[in-house]
Amino acid sequence: MLSYTYMASAWSFGSLSGRLNWSFTGGANRNSFHNRNKSTRKSLTSTQQRRSKTPWHKPLTNAIFSSHFKEASRNDQFHIVDLVAKGAFGVVFKVINKRYAQDLTQQQQTTAAANCSATTPLHPAPIYALKVLKKSKIIEENSVQQIKDEADIQKLCGHHSFIVQQVDSWQNRRNLHILSEYVPNGELFTKLTHFSLDLIRVYLAEIALAIDFLHNAGVIYRDVKPENILLTANFHIKITDFGLSKWLRLGATTRTMCGTFQYMGTI
Repeated sequence: MLSYTYMASAWSFGSLSGRLNWSFTGGANRNSFHNRNKSTRKSLTSTQQRRSKTPWHKPLTNAIFSSHFKEASRNDQFHIVDLVAKGAFGVVFKVINKRYAQDLTQQQQTTAAANCSATTPLHPAPIYALKVLKKSKIIEENSVQQIKDEADIQKLCGHHSFIVQQVDSWQNRRNLHILSEYVPNGELFTKLTHFSLDLIRVYLAEIALAIDFLHNAGVIYRDVKPENILLTANFHIKITDFGLSKWLRLGATTRTMCGTFQYMGTI
């Protein structure tokens, strides 16, 4: 046992001595060692530099919204016709697609030249509502998830007959953009006069159908008011502005109080 221990110790010391002799005795060995170390250090430094220079492809304000708003530059595709509304985070414009507007102008010129306006119908360029929201304001008010929910809900539920349909959404460096169908007859609020009983029943039924559809989809709307109910060309209703809407699973409740004070009921 003693002999085995001595041999093992001698082997370890000898191996260590061999390594020391190889490392520090003899010019060739010393140069080889330093060259290898220099090469290793250079390789490590190069790797660290590559890692430190890894590009950050998206600014933080873009990355926050990237799951819901793709990055694009489309503002130059639309011509602003009018300012429709102002809100807490931005504005809504009435816009027209420039390409379609150019096609319409060419069509009108061709029709006038051919003098066949009676037989050649003109197809008007599509008009949209473009909501432009300031990202800095949204982040400042801690409303990032609220805006994401708004975009999601309108995108997924906008195919309903009585809900404003979202056409597209994107972001640039400063703003979020939500492009929706344009509802030409404006807010129900501006038409509040003496409605007939039959018309009131129709509007109540259409609003109830839209709210019921949202509830079945797991959405609570939370801001029913005449300003958020738009009238189509045929004077049917369309619900808009899902800024206070929220996804809510079956049986769950919400503890927040929100809405427009003048239209909030009391218990």
